[in-house]
Parts: sequence; structure tokens; C-alpha cells
Amino acid sequence: MKTIFLLLLFTISGIGFAQDNHIVKTDDGRRVLLKTDFSWEYIDSEKPATVGAVADGSK
Repeated sequence: MKTIFLLLLFTISGIGFAQDNHIVKTDDGRRVLLKTDFSWEYIDSEKPATVGAVADGSK
């Protein structure tokens, strides 16, 4: 009985881990969500500021 229960538990948890989405970062710094149905979408709505850019914080 324990063997059947453990086998069922591992099967269900394996299916759950196989369905995960992945987040990757592009060369220009934006993050993209890769879905399991082979579609994708940007997570960040705009491009991040470049490294050399200075924020406008005049005081």
C-alpha cells in the first residue's frame, strides 16, 4: 500500500513540475514569460534604462 501511495505521489508531483512556465531575460534586459503552450509575453512593460543613463533627479 505504501508503494502505491508513493508512486502516485511522485507521479502527481512530476506532472506539476513539468507544467512550469519559465522567465528569461533578453539581451536588452527585458524579461519574457515563456508559457508551456509555446506562447510568450513581456513581463516588463517598457525597456529598462541603459547602464550609462542618469536619472533626472534634480533637487
